[in-house]
Amino acid sequence: MSPLSASIIAASSLIIILIIYNHSNVDASMNKQRESLSNCKHKKLDQCLQYIISVTNNSRLSFPITYPELQRTCQLLEYGDHCTQNYLDKCMPRSMNKMIWNIINGTRNVLQLICHNLTIQNDYLRYASCFKRTTVKNCWQILNQFRQLSTTNNDDNDIQQFCCIYKSSIECQHRSILNDCYINHHHDDGSIKFFSTIFNRNK
Repeated sequence: MSPLSASIIAASSLIIILIIYNHSNVDASMNKQRESLSNCKHKKLDQCLQYIISVTNNSRLSFPITYPELQRTCQLLEYGDHCTQNYLDKCMPRSMNKMIWNIINGTRNVLQLICHNLTIQNDYLRYASCFKRTTVKNCWQILNQFRQLSTTNNDDNDIQQFCCIYKSSIECQHRSILNDCYINHHHDDGSIKFFSTIFNRNK
């Protein structure tokens, strides 16, 4: 996936891990004492999920190649991110909170960078068509696995499977972007700076 769609998957992975966790046999007493259970029901989490789904179910927003598409994608993902962060802070044990953010911290950094740095936005849009093309060509099977898993809420074993698919998706996008987009622009100093910034933030 492109750097931005990597962030889409990161945001989605956050929601799915939470759903798996929330549907597993977790004692309600593990929720923070200060928060009433009425504020920690699945409906609250589902509201966060809707922001993410509105992006992943729309090909234009999943792979934005124009400035208006990029702005809308960022808006929806950040709504979902803030919504989820609020849910985490109120309802999840600190250990779970920390585990989730450790998993997706790199791609959240990329989202922040692309959505709030005008120079990076312009560079992203410059290569967006290549990002989209190489993602569809090389990483679509992994993306489909991700989507299939995201529709299940079976048990805690899904977390391990999900993390493996997530890691594979990141490796696929890095490899594909380097081969198809970066190498084709190796003579361009601007592209070197852009790709270095994105990949370093996504570690």
